[in-house]
Amino acid sequence: MLPLFNRYKAFKNYFFERTLPSLTGTVLEIGFGKGLSLTSYRNADRVFAVEIDDNRVRNAQRLLDKHHISNVFPMKGSVEKLNFESIFFDHVTCSFTLCSVNDQRKAIQEIYRVLKPGGTFIALEHTLSDSAFFCFFQRVLSRPLSFCSNNCKLDSNPQSILAHVNLKVTETRYMPFFLEPPLYVRAVKNESLI
Repeated sequence: MLPLFNRYKAFKNYFFERTLPSLTGTVLEIGFGKGLSLTSYRNADRVFAVEIDDNRVRNAQRLLDKHHISNVFPMKGSVEKLNFESIFFDHVTCSFTLCSVNDQRKAIQEIYRVLKPGGTFIALEHTLSDSAFFCFFQRVLSRPLSFCSNNCKLDSNPQSILAHVNLKVTETRYMPFFLEPPLYVRAVKNESLI
């Protein structure tokens, strides 16, 4: 059996990272961090990647240049105010990003706005624990810890907000993990809601 931290990484690899190479069309990745995931979009026509930090944008571009990847475009931006037309993307992805935005509801509304009908939202995010014990501590520690953890909020609950924007959740996977359990979510924008 894998040690717990290795299982956490395996969970991310299996449910999130293995999905990226299969995505086609025009993709938006939000909050790419170090940019390692940006080398995974082998079948996408174009990938626009938004990150709030200038240094991360520059580092991602260097990584893409090193791997001779020309269909991925890292840029500075915020998920709460995306600089893209409505109904533009076939897929939107993010990994451990929504837990650190200032307004999660606004961020998800923006994701919904830029997705085409029938488009998918694929996310790996921190969420509330299903353990009442850990959930209590997530709520108590969330605010003080957010100041020293790049605004990451332990009491993030992205799945509860998805229902408010008519994104139909088609798959979820959850892994118990102390104060930062990961949740994989795949959701589809209803084709009849234009």
